[in-house]
Amino acid sequence: MNWIACRGVRALAFSPDGTLLAVSRWTDRADGNLVLQESRNGRHLATLSGSRTIQPPTYALAFTPAGTRLVTGGLGTKVQFWEVPSGRLVDEWVGHSAYITSLAISSDGRTLATGSARGLITLWSLEQRAELLTLPAHNWEVASLAFSPDGQVLASGGWDGTVRLWRAFSEHELRSSNRDSGPLREKEP
Repeated sequence: MNWIACRGVRALAFSPDGTLLAVSRWTDRADGNLVLQESRNGRHLATLSGSRTIQPPTYALAFTPAGTRLVTGGLGTKVQFWEVPSGRLVDEWVGHSAYITSLAISSDGRTLATGSARGLITLWSLEQRAELLTLPAHNWEVASLAFSPDGQVLASGGWDGTVRLWRAFSEHELRSSNRDSGPLREKEP
């Protein structure tokens, strides 16, 4: 692989067809921290820099299911949308009042979930380009997000030691666990 000297890797994402790898690197340079490579041979395709629009580091990466866009979030408060494979910045939304720590896209490509350093999760309609719902999910930053394959459940994990399952598109928490409670338990009505 063709690497710029870096302190470490922050996030990785494969394109849906497996041919591309997006890599977020922690570097000493303002550019070169987010790149697209061919996964088969490591050939560099694009450096995503968008004229000083990235605020390194990028903590979260996800390809849309069609593989035509890469969605990123990080130290800045914006969600950014990049054309694949050119690496051209095509859109950005103000995502949170604190930096973005995680994101996930539903398998149908219609919904984006973003997590913040303040423990909030925001659900977005990718079709309408609009915020749908914000959930006060965790006491600390949201470390990880994942949609179920059918898109009906959103899982969130936080630095507060909890895992929560949410009914997507509602504030209804289905189950939760923390480091002391053991397995995921049904929420009391």
